[in-house]
Amino acid sequence: MIWNNLAVKNKKRVQRSVAIMFVTFFLCISAIVIALYVISQMRYNNIFYSNLLKNTSALKYELIVSYFNSDLSILKVFAKSPLAAEFMENPNDKIIAKNFLGQFNNMNSVFSDRSMFFVSNEDRNFYYDTGYVYKIEDNPYWYDSTLYKTLDYNVNINYNPSLKSTKIWLNFPVLKNGKPLGMLGWGVDIDALAAYIGEDIDADNDFCVFYRNGEIMLHKNTNLVKEKRNVKSIISQNLIDELLELSKKNKSNPKSADNIIFRDKKAYTIKEIPFVPGYMIISTPTKIINGKGYNYIYIVSGVLAAILIFLICIYVFILKVINPLHNLNNLAYTLFSRLPIYIMVFDGAGKSKFISKYMDDLLGSHDASIDFNNNELPVTEENYDLINYIGEIRKRFGSFELVKEFGASGGKKSKFFKVVKTDVDTAEGSLDSLFYLQDVTDQMYLANADSLTGLANKRYFNERANQEFWNSSSKKKNLAFMLISVDNFRQFNDKYGHLAGEDVLKSIAKILSASLSDKNDFAGRIENEEFAIFLFDTDNDRAKIVAHRIRLEIERTEFLISCKNAQTDNNEEEQILAEPKTERVTVSIGVYSAIPNDSLSFKNFLDEAAKNLYNAKKFGMNRVC
Repeated sequence: MIWNNLAVKNKKRVQRSVAIMFVTFFLCISAIVIALYVISQMRYNNIFYSNLLKNTSALKYELIVSYFNSDLSILKVFAKSPLAAEFMENPNDKIIAKNFLGQFNNMNSVFSDRSMFFVSNEDRNFYYDTGYVYKIEDNPYWYDSTLYKTLDYNVNINYNPSLKSTKIWLNFPVLKNGKPLGMLGWGVDIDALAAYIGEDIDADNDFCVFYRNGEIMLHKNTNLVKEKRNVKSIISQNLIDELLELSKKNKSNPKSADNIIFRDKKAYTIKEIPFVPGYMIISTPTKIINGKGYNYIYIVSGVLAAILIFLICIYVFILKVINPLHNLNNLAYTLFSRLPIYIMVFDGAGKSKFISKYMDDLLGSHDASIDFNNNELPVTEENYDLINYIGEIRKRFGSFELVKEFGASGGKKSKFFKVVKTDVDTAEGSLDSLFYLQDVTDQMYLANADSLTGLANKRYFNERANQEFWNSSSKKKNLAFMLISVDNFRQFNDKYGHLAGEDVLKSIAKILSASLSDKNDFAGRIENEEFAIFLFDTDNDRAKIVAHRIRLEIERTEFLISCKNAQTDNNEEEQILAEPKTERVTVSIGVYSAIPNDSLSFKNFLDEAAKNLYNAKKFGMNRVC
């Protein structure tokens, strides 16, 4: 039997088994905790670097925008102004030239780290910072390609032999009626711009701005820019392709959290710069542990240490308990047999090896050896549900604990038992199943019943309703649901008092209970004057018949009303009813019935019944809809 295990097994074997079990348990828990830590750290790192690069890229983007955008707008307006067009047509006109150069010098003084240039197509002289530099005929390619191929403006990097420097040039063609007349713009010092944009970038971090054709526009290493190197010289083609694809995704879904790529122990992000046009890439080296990750290590270590200490304490306790358990074996057998408890043990074949006296009386077997496989148990209405349930779960492997309701006949209340099943390996190598039942009927009724009416309270009614909903769904049976509301109940309370109203609710609850014909049918009080009923395997027509029967029964009932005291306008008490009298009340009922399926939920039933109840109230009350 189950309690003979410790007595039969060698004490050292038991200790060894417990030790192996605890070590295995600790290793499994450690593996799970470490795996959770790794997963959480990876998620944290993703968020950490995502926020870091997102903030950095946003900051650098704003710096580039602030550096270029306002000046672009100013130069765009200046290039399209009549003054610029007039000067480009007549560069030798002194009055026009004076006006143009005055405006040009004013604008040029605004740009501290860059200088403006202009070229008239009329004389093709290149002026930089108001001084003559060279004639365009000496270097016509950049001028012609910009003047005749650019409708708005362009940005490029070129080495100017006459200035002996490489600059970022912004070129704005001056047009009149679509005809190019000349060009103006400014040149930016690459070293100054790189230092400005790269400010606050850590030494380990990197940034790069490149045109859509791949040419580098900005980098901490300005030589890469001056040499007009391609972005592939610092980032692999595969990574560039992934970053460009990421840019498309972020553009289509700006709220996407997936804005970084991890490669080669670095995190990368990309942001499009439309007015260049091009892209900015920000990268930073990654670490395994960042920020709060160190706190996670301390937490994991503390959890594992606590579990280890706990297991050691339990193991020491078990070692001290094993010896007394040997001595208590016979005593336990006697106690289990005679005490008022419900215990039963099955062997693997389904035959009872032990049954306590109270369990024997409960099942009505009066036999110390019961074989469920051969249906030897005497079945009555009282024990039918219990015997079937034990026979069913006996075949299931594993241990579990639950509270189960068992129906009763003859108008008796259902009984609730806490059922505990445990599978145990015996010394003989078989698998025994121990059943322990605890009668919790009183506790469950106290917890589940409405204190006034004795019907199910709202919480328990919802639990049972959901259970019956899924039962009906699996069996493809109709489930009818009705909401019942007492008409004008507030006015009734105001007239006769709350005690009289409570007496009426109690009487209505008795009428509702008497209307239930099936053991699965269920009634409950869900609000002050509202009741609910669900009827198993009942279609809409049959449910309405039951509802009309309830409505008529309540309408015909004369409810006894006790006298009450009320406040008059003079704040003096007066007795409204000198003697008890009878009063009639009516109810409105909303009914809904359907076969539950995957597209329906219990809330759908409640909503439909509530709509029908509303219609019953709306169309005059004392009716069923």
